[in-house]
Amino acid sequence: MAGIQASLEAKKLQPRKSVALVTDEIITYSRPSLTAVISGAVNDVDRIGIFSPETLKSSGIQLLSGHEISEIEHPAHTVYMKKIGQKQSGSASPFNYEKLVIATGAIPLVPRTEGGGLTGVFTVRKFQEALAASKFISSGMTAHVVGAGFVGLDTAEALARRRLSVTLIVRSRILRGILEQDLSQALVDRAQMHGVKILNGVTLERIEGNRKVERVVIDEKALKSDVVIFATGVEPDTKLAQSMGLVTARNGAIRTDKSMQTNLNGVYATGDCSESIDFVSGKSVYRPLGSIAALTAKIAGANAVGVEKIYEGIIRRQYNRIFDTEIISIGLSTEEAKNHNIKAKAFKVRIKKPELLLFPQLVSKNLMRVIVNEDTDAVIGWQAIGIRQTSLFSHYFHDCIFNRRKLEDVNASGQNIELVLEQK
Repeated sequence: MAGIQASLEAKKLQPRKSVALVTDEIITYSRPSLTAVISGAVNDVDRIGIFSPETLKSSGIQLLSGHEISEIEHPAHTVYMKKIGQKQSGSASPFNYEKLVIATGAIPLVPRTEGGGLTGVFTVRKFQEALAASKFISSGMTAHVVGAGFVGLDTAEALARRRLSVTLIVRSRILRGILEQDLSQALVDRAQMHGVKILNGVTLERIEGNRKVERVVIDEKALKSDVVIFATGVEPDTKLAQSMGLVTARNGAIRTDKSMQTNLNGVYATGDCSESIDFVSGKSVYRPLGSIAALTAKIAGANAVGVEKIYEGIIRRQYNRIFDTEIISIGLSTEEAKNHNIKAKAFKVRIKKPELLLFPQLVSKNLMRVIVNEDTDAVIGWQAIGIRQTSLFSHYFHDCIFNRRKLEDVNASGQNIELVLEQK
């Protein structure tokens, strides 16, 4: 996504510039849609494809799909490229460039686990991996999903739809970084209503079996299992970047400035391989999210063709619908704020006049929280989970965060709805 957005922006702003996009993929697809492959709803990559090769070529972009760059010599402004599957020696061809955008994405962060190589162990990062998992599983199997993020929850739901017995293994609690503890627990309750068992505060010690998965060991207890899927997050793919001398942070992501330029002049980085700036704290963070990749990619693409663009930071915004529940998180949670040395507190949000809503009988089942900086009283985050209309105030609170409004200024009178804030 980042590479495509950077290419499109560069070509749009400077149509006469030559823009080439190099990718080892044949088609670009939506990664969040991979769980639809596991659920059996999708078995053809074209169904989740976005920005087809024809679309990119019609935009004037030279698409080099099925290729990889093996080496970059920045002093000579040269990349060495070869087709996937070619022999390693003597097959790379040199190409010159004026400016370069690195958008190599991320790779699955899978913990080293005994038995991780057994048949029946999968990750969810690429279409072929998801398709292999979908073909392997069948109704009645027992599956264990490792991970507490959206991908783990999505995967657990997809397996449950295939009528597997599903357990989600969570080291701490689900969505810890983006939801307050009480919202996280409410989501656990809704997951269990859909037949997914959640084990909080545990780790997967090892996987056992003769060639294929037969058991998992958790807290020294062996449990029957046929499938294990790791959804334990990602880490930036920066092997190529480091080989050419790009500076990376402690988390491994490429360091960039407000124009997405790296420490090397004329080299930019964007997407899941790079850091971005958080709007609230002003600090560099690693957030491998498609929405952030798209925004920073446009900045990188513009600067790469000489159109100066900078940004002051991005407000994290995440949305998903899992277990028939809408989940929204914007800005910082109290957990994230703590990591940025910001003292924060959460307030409950109660709608004073639900009768003004389209579905007032459902609003009482929604849980909403606003996060406030204790020192400045400024709104720094917003969260909601529920059945309907959890997103009703999302734009409003995004605006509150962007304009650094204080808690006392928060009201929704413009929407003919009053909010009553209660400290948790």
